[in-house]
Amino acid sequence: MKPFLLIAITIGFVAAANAQDCNYWWDKADPKETTSGSVVDDTVPTNVIAGIECLLKLEGRKKVGVRSGAKPEISHRVPEASVEINALYTISELFCGSDDFADAIALLSEPAESEGEFQTLKLNSEQYVTKAFGSYRKWFEKVKKIGLEEARKQKLDPLAGSGVRWY
Repeated sequence: MKPFLLIAITIGFVAAANAQDCNYWWDKADPKETTSGSVVDDTVPTNVIAGIECLLKLEGRKKVGVRSGAKPEISHRVPEASVEINALYTISELFCGSDDFADAIALLSEPAESEGEFQTLKLNSEQYVTKAFGSYRKWFEKVKKIGLEEARKQKLDPLAGSGVRWY
């Protein structure tokens, strides 16, 4: 019985350590990151908090991220999403438990701005990304204070009041 207990404790310790390993979380946004192949249970609140903290560190990574563009049901052309935009999108997925909060991995202003000769939607501007990261950080401080479950119950929006929203 003791060897089984030791194995269970070791597995629990490794899972907790992996949740703190930012490479696991960064791999979800940055194609250049690699993980050891271990999986972190993203239904465990402490793991989600660790993941959010790691993903917020990706601000400034402008290269193309892991996922990009609109979901299949959207016909609007959406630009490639950077690592930092993928990071914010992944944070919202972790918090919401799905990707129903957006139709694309793209940020736009509220109200939406247009640009160019054909007045296309302005998406993913540097200004939007800066506002979004500031808003997510402020939101995350509140989440840490009240707890993840309570924040989910209150349906706190990481972009509330920022002037930016998901497409």
